[in-house]
Amino acid sequence: MTDPAGRLLGFDARETLEDCAREPLPGDVRNQFLLRPEIQCPLSIDPHIWPTYFLYYPKGWDFLGRPRPPLIDVDPDCGGGLWLSLERMKRRLTEHSRPAVLLAV
Repeated sequence: MTDPAGRLLGFDARETLEDCAREPLPGDVRNQFLLRPEIQCPLSIDPHIWPTYFLYYPKGWDFLGRPRPPLIDVDPDCGGGLWLSLERMKRRLTEHSRPAVLLAV
């Protein structure tokens, strides 16, 4: 990760548009959080809006007392909810046979 001066911070993989079409954001979420709630599959840096495929904060799920979603575990050096190595992230997606949209932040 680097500073906020416009440099690369890391990488993530988000659900595909086909995944979103099968399970779009609920209408109440779109109405509350989106400027254009009519968009069925918004693309956002926010993983709550455009879901990630990775489990960055497992203790958060444990704390909430809810079952973990079927997310992929990350490498220990992932920082701030992002992968620091694009190649390692791609390898993990391949191991789990997950097609994804790749992001550079």
